[in-house]
Amino acid sequence: GGGGGGGGGGPMFKLSADEGLAEPIVAKSATAAWAEVLRRVTAAREAKGEEAKKTAISGPEFFGYSLPHVRLLIEELPGAAECIDYQPLLQRKAAEAAEETTQTAEKAAALEEPPRAFTTPPRATAFSSSSCSASGAGRVHG
Repeated sequence: GGGGGGGGGGPMFKLSADEGLAEPIVAKSATAAWAEVLRRVTAAREAKGEEAKKTAISGPEFFGYSLPHVRLLIEELPGAAECIDYQPLLQRKAAEAAEETTQTAEKAAALEEPPRAFTTPPRATAFSSSSCSASGAGRVHG
């Protein structure tokens, strides 16, 4: 079974269906809930003699949590500010923009540095004129 609900202090993720699912799937993470769906689908396919396919799934994406408007609505719920390990979407976007600005500045500074001397001299490879054909200049025949 998919386990019980509640307890443990964290969220529980529940998947139910109008048909084909006797009891809801309940898990401690969005990915775990959808992984159980995949496990059941694989078992059903194998029972029919079909080849099991390697499949991965993003639980948060399938619950809709990757959609910015869904995340913003969830952040508006009572008690959302008490989630100490969660960084609100708008704060995260601001932090990512600041980090991107820093990385861009670092790249620009690196481009302004004078070229460094070679620690070992570059090797030159010479080819004799007989090793290149006139029709395929640059191609080496062995």
